[in-house]
Amino acid sequence: METNTYVFFGRVVPERALLDTSEFSFRAMAPADVPEGDLFIQIIKSQVSARFVCQGSVTNVFTLRNIVEDATRTILDAVGYHRGYGYDLEIVQMVRPDSSQKQVFGIDVPVVASACESTGVTFDHIMRALGVTDGAYLRHALSDLREAIKSPKDTGFFCYRAIESLKNCLVARQGGLADKAAGWEMFRATYSIDKDEILAIKAFADPVRHGNVAQGAPVSDADRSRLFISAWRIVNEFILGENNVRPNPALEPTART
Repeated sequence: METNTYVFFGRVVPERALLDTSEFSFRAMAPADVPEGDLFIQIIKSQVSARFVCQGSVTNVFTLRNIVEDATRTILDAVGYHRGYGYDLEIVQMVRPDSSQKQVFGIDVPVVASACESTGVTFDHIMRALGVTDGAYLRHALSDLREAIKSPKDTGFFCYRAIESLKNCLVARQGGLADKAAGWEMFRATYSIDKDEILAIKAFADPVRHGNVAQGAPVSDADRSRLFISAWRIVNEFILGENNVRPNPALEPTART
């Protein structure tokens, strides 16, 4: 079978804190759209170069990019912990030395790039929802979605925690509920969310949430797309409800007699 090589380039930020490492090697056990292969990563002056060698072809270069990013972040997390630094990472480009194939990676997630616009959520809607007394719940949800974009392998964990924050916001407004299941049921009914949609996200989140990371399934680019689409749809429903764009029974004042 033909051997193929994929070379990735990126950078560690902030670049002013220069970082050099030796070369690290990983055995990549990948989803169906990336064959098993060997990954080699080195950082020189905060510039990342990674080389993936496999038998057969990669059918989804974005899944492979996620694998490279996760492995590189493992190195950065170890260095950051050792030094007390907060490093971040950008994977910028992929080239194949033996072909003309190239890919430059943007910062967007294409499947949700227009999710807010298509559902009528404006930037002003988001800021108004953040500005209420208990806007911290939404702020934490948005910060978790940011981390979901940045950390491919933990996408499900961060998407689920974002949704859970909004559920807890609704429950807190009702003075709290002793029954956890009742809180989820109220949240789903208020924002017209299908239970199976939340459970599909939870399936990717649970192993990480409970510290059983070895039980976590590999996350393909298609898996991430589905997770993002669901998370953005649910959060958009919440934001629209906060702006009274759609009926939101949980936010109606209690009738006085």
